Amino acid sequence: MPTPNLKQQLDAGGFLLGTWSQSASPEMLEILGYSGFDFTIIDTEHGFFGLETAENLVRPAEATPVRYSPSWATARARSHRCGNRAQSEPLLVPL
Repeated sequence: MPTPNLKQQLDAGGFLLGTWSQSASPEMLEILGYSGFDFTIIDTEHGFFGLETAENLVRPAEATPVRYSPSWATARARSHRCGNRAQSEPLLVPL
C-alpha cells in the first residue's frame, strides 16, 4: 500500500512533524530525513544558499523517508523544475 501524502495524513486525523531547512549541508538534510520528521521545507528564500545548492539538497531528501517541498526565493527559480521530483509535495501554509 502506498504511503499517504501529507494532506491524506492530516485528513485522517494524524499530525505531522516538520521543519524548515536553512542549512546548505546535504548531511544535515539527511539527518533530518532519518530523524522522524514527516516533512521539511528547503528554504532558499531565507537560507544562505541558492538554486544550485538547493538542487543538491533534494538528493539526500529523496534518499530518506522525509517529504520535502522547496521554497523558492525568486520567480526565476520557481520556473526551474529541479524541485519537481517524486516526493516533493506542494505545501500551502495559511498565515
